[in-house]
Amino acid sequence: MVSDNIRHPSLSRKAGRSLMRALRGLFGSGPLKKAGDSWRVLKEEYEKGQAGAEADEEPAPKRIPHREVDSGDAGSS
Repeated sequence: MVSDNIRHPSLSRKAGRSLMRALRGLFGSGPLKKAGDSWRVLKEEYEKGQAGAEADEEPAPKRIPHREVDSGDAGSS
């Protein structure tokens, strides 16, 4: 029977916490926070891509504004 107590950690949770403590000891907490942020950003981008693929949305073509360049006598002496 599974306990309803949320403070009762499961074996996988204990293992995960132990792994994080070991990594924090090896690399420090700064690089681990950066790696976690990078992981979250990559996951969000992946989910956005998946949602776009499911919706079959084609992105609108990017328009480049036309501008005329004066080709007058600027280069002649």
